[in-house]
Amino acid sequence: MVNYYDRSWNISHFKLHKSWYNVNETYQREQVWNQREKQYLLDSIIKAFPIPQIFVRKISGDKYEIVDGQQRLTSIWEFIDNKFPLHAEYSGSTLGGKRYKDLPSDVQVAFDSYPINTIVLEDYDDENIRSLFKRLQSGKAPYSWGEIERISWQNYVINA
Repeated sequence: MVNYYDRSWNISHFKLHKSWYNVNETYQREQVWNQREKQYLLDSIIKAFPIPQIFVRKISGDKYEIVDGQQRLTSIWEFIDNKFPLHAEYSGSTLGGKRYKDLPSDVQVAFDSYPINTIVLEDYDDENIRSLFKRLQSGKAPYSWGEIERISWQNYVINA
């Protein structure tokens, strides 16, 4: 029988224990988010907006396999590793252009404390994981950046 439970781990957990998490490349795609998509996610975290939950399969002890959330976790890890800065368009002139190491200490603490809701899957065999992964991915038709911008502008027109 398969089993799962909810956890809320903050970013500092994922920062300290990055080696605990692996990607199964037999069904996971490579990193596909561009830098602006990553910056948009990070700005959501800095603004304390909710982000989608992560799904991981417990392999053994402290070893987990990322089932859903690879793009999000990789973006967070790359930002913490100072691989790219925040974008001024999303994060404003004060934080735009800053890498993780350059953030004011209060912003770093808030970022590290941000909770990521995580579903931990136990006793899932490969067949169940693939089935769940397909279900999580089905019906997703991603918005293009043009559609996102149109939605953003409609908000201004409606509230004008």
